[in-house]
Amino acid sequence: MKEEIEQLKNQMILQKSFRNKKILFWFIRTFILCLIYLLLPKLEWIINTLWFTVPLSLFSLLSILIWPIFLKRKIQKIESKLTLLDKEIKANENT
Repeated sequence: MKEEIEQLKNQMILQKSFRNKKILFWFIRTFILCLIYLLLPKLEWIINTLWFTVPLSLFSLLSILIWPIFLKRKIQKIESKLTLLDKEIKANENT
């Protein structure tokens, strides 16, 4: 179990370089979208797509920033439960 937790800690999504790369791609994608909206404001269907692109873009950014925090907390909870379980097993073996 401890080996699996170590593997989870080393996953790409928890690495800072991976997150930085994803944020960079998010900025590029958002910049291109802004250019499209600024260059083609007269097309009504383009303006209507804002109702979809803005929430999706915000959700994407939040998932990039928050998901690793959530995973780290989850891993810490699992580790603490495992250490408690190990202590209980050792205490039962000694008695």
